[in-house]
Amino acid sequence: MGVNSAMHNEGGFSMSPKLLSVEVPNKLELELTRSCAQMCEHCSVFGAPMGTENDVSQEVLIRAIDQFAYLGGKRVVITGGEPFERGTEFVLELVRHASSRSLSTIIYTSGYPINETLAKNLAESGLSIACVSLEGSGAVHEKITRVEGSYDYARRAIRLLYDSGITVVVHFTVMSPNVEDLTHVAEAAEAEGASSLKIINFIPQGRGRANQDKLGIDDAHALLFFEEMELLKQKKSLKIEFGGQFERGKSECSIGKRITITCNGDVIPCLGVRWDKQYVFGNIKNSTLESIWCSEKFLALQHSSECICSVIWSKG
Repeated sequence: MGVNSAMHNEGGFSMSPKLLSVEVPNKLELELTRSCAQMCEHCSVFGAPMGTENDVSQEVLIRAIDQFAYLGGKRVVITGGEPFERGTEFVLELVRHASSRSLSTIIYTSGYPINETLAKNLAESGLSIACVSLEGSGAVHEKITRVEGSYDYARRAIRLLYDSGITVVVHFTVMSPNVEDLTHVAEAAEAEGASSLKIINFIPQGRGRANQDKLGIDDAHALLFFEEMELLKQKKSLKIEFGGQFERGKSECSIGKRITITCNGDVIPCLGVRWDKQYVFGNIKNSTLESIWCSEKFLALQHSSECICSVIWSKG
């Protein structure tokens, strides 16, 4: 459905002529910060404890949510780093505002900020889905995150969010250190109430690029992993599926169909290209989403079926 149809369905108000033949963006990703208590070996943003004072303001993000709703978008993803490093009320206000615009909301978290009160407040604010990272059994997870206790608080977060009525999806990034831990993660996710387990491909960006040689898996281990996954899918009521572009050659790339705002306000087509400056198409602090979405560069991606992420990730 084009923006023309979306605008008509939302109330028939007037729109810019540029929007008449433009597709609707299916997702708005908000990277609130790159600060995080964890320092995961595979982190695509060099996540670590750091200040957030230079990150994009709540006022700018709320304005971006409004503009995304005007474009006809339906889904807002809140990510980081750890989004709650910006403060719980900061995040809750974004969720409330997006919900007030009839947008579904998803948040990615490591789980450490989640307590019973926050889980309840997120549910009351209208959060649709919480995605919690669980990267292996206790020792393996904590070797990857490099934070003692991170396994327990990830599992606790899954349970608290589930108990609050929020749909929980567990993210598992398959790498050399945890390639044999899939069964454990599936059992833990199911035990804590998660609705599904998403297998995420390791993206060699940020700290992950520096650790690429020790985190990548070879073909033999990949084959065994796929076989284990198929067996689990037959045995478990938990939904197990691929997320992202794990099978890049077999999956349709969604670049050009989403809008991503990084923590400094840059607007890019996908988190997978956040380090390539040629894909910075503007900054939300001084441009509107409409002008960026309708720019020649973004329009070219909207009509392209090429997955540019795999090209970028393969660069030396």
